[in-house]
Amino acid sequence: MSASAVRTDDGVVLLVLSGDLDIWGAADAAAMLESVSAETSATVHVDLRAVEVIDAVGLALLRRAHRNLHSHGGRLVVDRARIEHIPLLGACGLTP
Repeated sequence: MSASAVRTDDGVVLLVLSGDLDIWGAADAAAMLESVSAETSATVHVDLRAVEVIDAVGLALLRRAHRNLHSHGGRLVVDRARIEHIPLLGACGLTP
């Protein structure tokens, strides 16, 4: 799993994830998501197009970031999820 983040001039954060968002690969994404979701009221777009696998740990990580952002007046937007991930994301309230 790799994660990179870019903050735009208007305060939007684009977080690009690639690899497996699962119990073995979520540490990098967790650190990045926690840092951007704990400190900001911005909108965070999470690009999932290069994520191969999402398990319960990955879903919980995205839900936690969603809750943290919402509590600070921000929001999490899931972008470019693979078609096979959409039902899982939707069931967790993370509809792309």
